[in-house]
Amino acid sequence: MIIKSEQDEDGIIRHTISAPVDGMDDRVVEYSAVMGGLSWPNEHAPGYYIIMGQSRFDDDYRSVVKIKPSLTFLEEFESSSLAKLVNRLTDDAKMLLCNEFYCDMEGDLEGFAESFWTYSNGAKGINLVQAPFTHNFMYGTQRVSERIGENSITMPVKGIIREQIERMEVKDLQNKPESHFHAVNALRYLVCGVEKFSPGPVPPEIMARILRDTGPRPGGFMAT
Repeated sequence: MIIKSEQDEDGIIRHTISAPVDGMDDRVVEYSAVMGGLSWPNEHAPGYYIIMGQSRFDDDYRSVVKIKPSLTFLEEFESSSLAKLVNRLTDDAKMLLCNEFYCDMEGDLEGFAESFWTYSNGAKGINLVQAPFTHNFMYGTQRVSERIGENSITMPVKGIIREQIERMEVKDLQNKPESHFHAVNALRYLVCGVEKFSPGPVPPEIMARILRDTGPRPGGFMAT
């Protein structure tokens, strides 16, 4: 159980996890970022969100350049009630220091984003970000599958997202899977968003070595 969350001046997020038994020390886990994926409720499935922490870069910056930071499952929740979904989401976001949720806000779904702000009373510190590739479910699930194969994503032992990933078959992808596999839908938003946009803060000691050994990279750290 997470008993404390804090973020330092370099943007690193630290979660303190209580010891499982008396006499053991609490454990601290560090993330470069904590982000979520959000799927709106529809006539076939409830709304759902998933929150994951992105690992800090490896101390060897050469590995940083070649290997994508891993994602670790932190929380999930589903509800057919948008008000209940938003209420729980804002609680978890505050506790875990998650300030971005990737979702689809285009076309007919724009109204959900407006309702989100109504139900959350503005939700200070939380941003809804338009997820990339929202109309390509196959592409998103492929990105998720690749991460699972690379062991660059850690799933819960049991739960909604675990059950859907294990149950989904190829034939399920032929009939609007985003409307039925709500957890996978939110996860693919998150994974595609993470892989397209900034991967989170680079520890200053690593950035210093990068600039010292290779010089600034045109277009930013991850440019090639």
